Amino acid sequence: MPGQGQTPNVNQPQAGSTTQGSSGQGVYQGPQQVPGQQTTPPQQKGYVPPPPTTPGAGQPSPPPHISVPPPPVPEQGRDKSKTIILILALLTLIVAGFAGFYLGASGLINEKIAPTPIPTLTPAIVTFTIPTDIPIPTSTATPVPTPDPVINWKAYDLDKFSIKYPPYLPEPTIKKDESGEEINPATYESSFKEEGQEAVAYSVLFQVIGPEPNPDAMLLKQWLGENNRLDLGEEVDVEVTNVTVGGKEAILVSGFDKDSSVLISKRLYFELDDGIYSVGFNIEKTSARASEYGADFDRMLATFSFK
Repeated sequence: MPGQGQTPNVNQPQAGSTTQGSSGQGVYQGPQQVPGQQTTPPQQKGYVPPPPTTPGAGQPSPPPHISVPPPPVPEQGRDKSKTIILILALLTLIVAGFAGFYLGASGLINEKIAPTPIPTLTPAIVTFTIPTDIPIPTSTATPVPTPDPVINWKAYDLDKFSIKYPPYLPEPTIKKDESGEEINPATYESSFKEEGQEAVAYSVLFQVIGPEPNPDAMLLKQWLGENNRLDLGEEVDVEVTNVTVGGKEAILVSGFDKDSSVLISKRLYFELDDGIYSVGFNIEKTSARASEYGADFDRMLATFSFK
């Protein structure tokens, strides 16, 4: 290394200097190892060094110019940067798409569920007149049918007809005289006595009489008059009624006590081919059930059946 005050040798090539060729142009020889000087790293590809300068006559050579190239950028780092940029761009597009879809959908939903305004209704006042001449139907309760009491009644069967009678009466038997002979006309009868009426013969007497002859073929009512069947005594009021029983015309004769107007007799007369028959009730006027016996007799007439 030259000492102080010495002029550097211009003919000695310096590190990083150029040498003169035969053509007088400088040729770069590359970096040279100088003792005590740190070697510069090799230059990157594409690096262009500055042009050499030639010192004039009698001028010292300028200090060598050492250019430091930029640090190399690895290819792998560049690829990562590009990848990150692409990912960010995709995320931005996705977020922007979702945001646009959400805003559009929110507006559509809000538009769909927006409440429809309810118009204000003004009540209309209507006046009308109710006609008063229209009949108002009234509901009537359906009557509950009363069980027919004659269903369990006993039947009395004769040759020409049959009839039912109440269960409190025993079965009728033929009436006989004191000698034990059957009386004429034939009479079938049965009776019932209430408690407390031991002093009387019966409370109610049931009789079936006939046939009785009608040789002159008189009308039934005329026959009754001629045979004193309408005369029940001075103390009895008589009521005569034309009725139809079992499809046949008949006459109903009812007797009432003049003093008490209590029913004491009810007898039905009708004519068949062999004569005139009668079916009746005789009722004790002191009986507390006189009206009940009369009602039972009317039910008996409804059970008549002719053969």
